[in-house]
Amino acid sequence: MKLQNWKATLLIMGATMMMTACSDTSQIANEANFKAALNAHFSKMKECSGVGTGMDDQGFLRTFHAEGRDWTAKERERFEALEKVGVLEAVSFTKTEKSVLNPGTTNIVDYVGYKFSAMGTQYVRPAELDAGSVQSGIPQLCYAAMQVVDVLNFTEPVAVSGVKASKVKFTYKLVDIAPWADSPALKARGKNILEGSEDLVLTNNGWVHHKDMTQ
Repeated sequence: MKLQNWKATLLIMGATMMMTACSDTSQIANEANFKAALNAHFSKMKECSGVGTGMDDQGFLRTFHAEGRDWTAKERERFEALEKVGVLEAVSFTKTEKSVLNPGTTNIVDYVGYKFSAMGTQYVRPAELDAGSVQSGIPQLCYAAMQVVDVLNFTEPVAVSGVKASKVKFTYKLVDIAPWADSPALKARGKNILEGSEDLVLTNNGWVHHKDMTQ
């Protein structure tokens, strides 16, 4: 092979090695990679709040007696508040129930049930994102997203259950606060810089939040 061809081959090999080295930068344990991994997770999961314990076969998140205020009054207030801001809608209906005072007879009882409104469905977090969590199956209304401001520190990556993991401590703020969730308390949280910590794991595609490993 001519000297000129050897030089060309060496140049190609060098360029290939440089490209390979560049492609592996996402696997380095550093602040930039951790910040990107955390923000990717937070933008998907968002900050959400559970509504009820699950939907019944009619799509109701929760039902209450239309008249009177019993031990569920405090819980009902929250549903009424969510209705006022437009993410829930109230539906009136009746049930035929056995009479407690007159055994053998029945009464027609008025109820009110709460469902997600058309606007509210836009803020419901997909159930599959909660797979394996303690809140799995509980409808979640998302009101904001966490955004990492700075990575404060992180542990040296160590092998855990067959993967490399690192605990990352960071500061964050709330962004993209939903118009319906525009409360003074939430606004205050959005202005404050808060601290948090999460576990990240190393994959072939770089660092990811540990919960994203199973999704």
